[in-house]
Amino acid sequence: MSERRAPLLSILSILSVLVAAGPAAAEELRAVPHPAAHDEVPEGSRDDQLLWKAARDATVEAMRQIALVNQALYELRYARLDLDQLGTEAARAEDTAKLRALRARLDEPAAALEAVVPRGPSGRCRYVLLHLEQSMGAEPGTDAAKRLPDERAAARACEQEMARVAD
Repeated sequence: MSERRAPLLSILSILSVLVAAGPAAAEELRAVPHPAAHDEVPEGSRDDQLLWKAARDATVEAMRQIALVNQALYELRYARLDLDQLGTEAARAEDTAKLRALRARLDEPAAALEAVVPRGPSGRCRYVLLHLEQSMGAEPGTDAAKRLPDERAAARACEQEMARVAD
């Protein structure tokens, strides 16, 4: 075996171990009273824990994506303001035309970003997670336990909604 291929084979073998261990490691969850870490879930059935985690992870990712989009929109807004300021200071017509062309190039990505930002309250799913968690840990026969099927349906809907937002 050549010396150049040895590091590549080492990397490939490490990646194959990581890929093989990935799904199994992702399935190891810790039930805790107040889940906060990525591998923590509330007490409840395994299916409910996986549903809660999937809805929570989708919500977290959607909020992260929304924050990134909002930051990009912020930067585009100030880039436009900078171009406007330069345009007022530009003495030559060709400079003004170049600035207008640059500004026009910013309009398309800004419009695309504006179109994907969800409108209305996006924190609803946090309450859905809280209600699911309360029902998962409720004593059998209580009102909270009786609401569990409805809370599951709401959590599935939130997971799907937040996955669309993140995409």
